[in-house]
Amino acid sequence: MKMRSSINIKIFMPLVGGFLLLLVLFLLLAISLQREKRLVLNNITSTQDATVALEDLEDTEARMDTLAETYRYGRDASVLGELGQMEQRRAALLQEISPNLSGPLERDLLTAYESGVKDSQASLLEMAAASDAKDSQRFDRAYESWLAERKVVDEALDGFKNRFNSRLGDDISAFRQVITEVMLMFLLILAVSGLLIYLLYVYLNRLIIRPIHELIDGTKHVAEENLDWNIGVHSSDEIGKLSLAFNEMVGKLKDSYTNLKTLAFHDPLTNLPNRQVLEQKLQDSMAAAKREGKVLGVLLMDLDRFKKINDTLGHDVGDMVLKEVANRLRDRMRQEDTVVRLGGDEFVILAPGLGSVKDAVAVADRVLKALEEVVVLAEKQLYINGSIGIALYPNDGESASVLIKNADIALYGAKAAGRNRYNFYNKLTDLRPAAQLELENDLRGALNSDQLKVYFQPLVNLGTGKVTTVEALLRWQHPTLGLLLPHEFIPLAEEIGIIGRLGEWALKTAGRNFLSCQKLREENVLLALNLSPAQFLEDNLVENISNGLREINFPASSLILEITESLAMTDPEKSREKMKRLSEMGIAISIDDFGIGYSSLGSIKEFAAKRIKIDRSFIRHIITDQQDTAIVKAIIAMGHNLKLIVAAEGAETDTQLALLKSLDCDEVQGYIIARPMPWKDFERWFLGRDIPLSETPNAVENEPAAEVAGGNVD
Repeated sequence: MKMRSSINIKIFMPLVGGFLLLLVLFLLLAISLQREKRLVLNNITSTQDATVALEDLEDTEARMDTLAETYRYGRDASVLGELGQMEQRRAALLQEISPNLSGPLERDLLTAYESGVKDSQASLLEMAAASDAKDSQRFDRAYESWLAERKVVDEALDGFKNRFNSRLGDDISAFRQVITEVMLMFLLILAVSGLLIYLLYVYLNRLIIRPIHELIDGTKHVAEENLDWNIGVHSSDEIGKLSLAFNEMVGKLKDSYTNLKTLAFHDPLTNLPNRQVLEQKLQDSMAAAKREGKVLGVLLMDLDRFKKINDTLGHDVGDMVLKEVANRLRDRMRQEDTVVRLGGDEFVILAPGLGSVKDAVAVADRVLKALEEVVVLAEKQLYINGSIGIALYPNDGESASVLIKNADIALYGAKAAGRNRYNFYNKLTDLRPAAQLELENDLRGALNSDQLKVYFQPLVNLGTGKVTTVEALLRWQHPTLGLLLPHEFIPLAEEIGIIGRLGEWALKTAGRNFLSCQKLREENVLLALNLSPAQFLEDNLVENISNGLREINFPASSLILEITESLAMTDPEKSREKMKRLSEMGIAISIDDFGIGYSSLGSIKEFAAKRIKIDRSFIRHIITDQQDTAIVKAIIAMGHNLKLIVAAEGAETDTQLALLKSLDCDEVQGYIIARPMPWKDFERWFLGRDIPLSETPNAVENEPAAEVAGGNVD
């Protein structure tokens, strides 16, 4: 009850005090108004009554004048009787008017009036006596005297009338003055009331209204999950205590909300964002990428053979491995990247702000590099690897679900290719049967509809800086899917049995373009083409190449055929026979992607290779990884000992170029020299080598940096 009475008193006392004050003011106003009204109205009523009596008196005097005139000419005695009655009436009216004649001037008028009346009565008596005596002259003198006396009476009556009119005007003015004063008093009371109401509002606003509004605003902020909001405490009464309780409640809610948010949006094992966060992050990142014109990378990573760790070492060790992987990903990723654990051993990395596909490759490389380090748990050394599927926004999907699905498809491809690697989503591998059939028909017609294109990328001698070789790269400009790279359609060409035709077309088209540039021939630049697995295994491969060279009159000694060791080892006996026949024609054999397949000195000797090309995976980290540097150095030394020309592919920076030169690498290929480009653009670049790289026309900006260059394969 004490707590409840505190605020009640604070509210009740000002309200009662203000009400009583206003009541007193209104009572005083009412009393004053009533008194003034009664006084003025009495004056007005009295004056009006006197005015009415005065009008009757005037009428009476007029009647007496008429009777006197009548008596003058008729000398009728009955007229005198009526005049007597008029005299009595005049006396009564005069008595009625007299109380209102209180002023000096009014008393003088009354005296003059009474004197005139008295004299006129005497003249009337004189007129009656003269009439009885038959004395006309006496009668006329009496009548003239009566007229003079009547004039005095009339002037007195006019004076009465003017005074009454003046008094009535004064009374009305006085009444108006009273009304004005009452209105002023009323306005004053209203002003005082307004001031009191304002002061009461200010008081109540400070005491109740403002704290209540602050409580309402605070409630809205809490409803909007803004739990950093605190309201001010302005008093120690019930509302002040309510404000304190509100602030305490918000503090507890904030702690609870933080805990719930952590549980709802973070993986409890790794403390990484979970699947619930992923979709919103993806939506925000896609919107930013669209706004900034950037590429968003979605990398789905799965640990290779993680189930074996759980099955052999137990789930506790598996959990510790997942924590270690999460910590490494968190530490190695860029600040703008987001690492999410989907569940199990699956992680998603969102990489926003990418300029091209090679930036996505750099992110994937960091992930794989982070997993290479040994994990020491429970005195055991564990080696873990991961496979990564990469989908890019907007090319590979424009919704979160599609991007995740396509990254999952790419992850499956990475695992199928041998694990411990990354793989980009290929839209052609995800087509439905009907669409796949349509694409097959499109590819069959591409040769006849000028959709296939040959791009060219040079290899440069690191000693002289001159172009030594030009590699032909096949592209398909699909009317709806856009520019497709070899790895996106060559498997389909192999599957439907037209790879031979594509190979022949690529050889003839690239050869004709090559022969059209005299400077290429003068500087003994070579043309390099890749052979796809299916093409290499065709029985008539050598005949097709020979016929194609003969048809365009292209010298075999200017041609290099690039193959992979794994391709040649598919059927070693037949491979050796084909290599021998090709070498006898004067065609040079180059082992592509050297260092990642079945690399051996024996294979180089078996296939009469003249060149080897170091795989780009070793070049990518050659600056930061001493192991990669040692491998590259060993390959170069081995190649030189075997009298081979050693080339490196995938060079993208000046530091990589300088290191390869210091290691005596013969040739280099990569974006640091030039990107793949159509023939006219390549010819312009080749004939004007002073053109800065940044001005290289029509460079393909969004090719994967991990692309394996080749005319017929990816």
